[in-house]
Amino acid sequence: MRTSPLRRAGTAALAALVLGMAPLASAHAEPAPAPAATGLPPALIEALERDLGITAEEFLERSAIAQDLATFAHDLRARFPDEFGGAWLDNGVPTIAATTSTLADEAKEAGFAVTEVSRTETALRAELADLQRWIDALPAPLNGMFRGAVIDLTRNTVVLGLAESELGAAIELPELLDRAGVVLTPANEVVPGEDTIDEQPLAGSGSNKPLQPQPQPQDQDEEDLPPASATVVTPFEALGGDAFIAGDATSLRCSLGFNGINDDGKAINLTAGHCNPDGPGTSGTPTRFLQGPLAGQVFGRFTATNMDKVDYAVIEIDDAHQEAFSSAGIRGGGELRITGTADPVIGMPVCKSGVTTGFSCGVVTATNLTLQIGPRTLGNAFTSSICALQGDSGGAIISGTRAVGISSASDVGDFTSCSAAIEETAIYGETPLLYATPINDVLAREPGVRLTTG
Repeated sequence: MRTSPLRRAGTAALAALVLGMAPLASAHAEPAPAPAATGLPPALIEALERDLGITAEEFLERSAIAQDLATFAHDLRARFPDEFGGAWLDNGVPTIAATTSTLADEAKEAGFAVTEVSRTETALRAELADLQRWIDALPAPLNGMFRGAVIDLTRNTVVLGLAESELGAAIELPELLDRAGVVLTPANEVVPGEDTIDEQPLAGSGSNKPLQPQPQPQDQDEEDLPPASATVVTPFEALGGDAFIAGDATSLRCSLGFNGINDDGKAINLTAGHCNPDGPGTSGTPTRFLQGPLAGQVFGRFTATNMDKVDYAVIEIDDAHQEAFSSAGIRGGGELRITGTADPVIGMPVCKSGVTTGFSCGVVTATNLTLQIGPRTLGNAFTSSICALQGDSGGAIISGTRAVGISSASDVGDFTSCSAAIEETAIYGETPLLYATPINDVLAREPGVRLTTG
């Protein structure tokens, strides 16, 4: 089993020296008006009920509350940097952490629940930076014993992932960890979440030779796919969560993310950077449809690829397929249209769409995460209790009808089904974890790109 380096971050199973918090009030904000749930596709509604036990209406309502909380927290963070301790949803209740009664009173007056903490978010960020500098200064192999660090706002502490090995257990930790939670975790890697397809090398980069899709593990039966064709009889939409393959001789199977438009007015798709087999700093790598009426045909090429901190890539769509990528939809039903973006908030319900597992849902469990995954580092990433398997990388993550992030890695990526992954992790009282890049971080790196909304 693949176990995450920060498996217990944000849960009650933290190992050491976590400061408790006492609630000051039980007031909470009035639910924000939510859009009608009739627009959500049946597959998403089914995933919400199966994975979270909530209705479509509750999903939209909690997503709206989370964004109200994020907006309020952004204001407090700027005005009360020496008093603000963070914000999260506690079973749907928007909660503000405060170190002073002044801030607590303002939050309560605004209708939010309040929790008293001893350290501010600013202090926690400083401690996280100190820890990272300490880790970076360690000689090999000691520096390899650490599997990432994250601020756990709900416990008002920093959590450090330490490999569960003889060497890891013997490490003498510095005094700066006296107030930190330490989690011993198996010394293995998080699975990036993409498949390598080398059984049938692609033709030259300019070829549209059809490619036979490779078998994919799924929990549900998949309809037979029509043969590849250069002519589409009915209107075709390429949506977030659809399958594609990237590369020539060695190809990766990934999922499309969010459709958008670049500063030249051309359609693009935002997906994961590690889905480009040619790596960062390259351009022109072809991308092809894996399923549907155009299976095997080139639809675009990577024009930007980044794997340092922000794991994302931009696929510029060729002229022949501009219309197909003009939709704001997410696969699982064209009824769902992205209406904007949202920042991840701990406790916020989120769902992802991917080629292998379709829709699966969970809640955000950690934000501002720094994590080493093989040769790359995720920075300011977030995690959620979502099951994702190989091939789901690059897929769209949403909350309500807003774009939240792009799937980057999974700690259960090497399982053959989500049911098996959930069953095994449950033995340890845990859930699968999906690691993701915030969509707003991607857009900040690509100022000429805007998401297609509708």
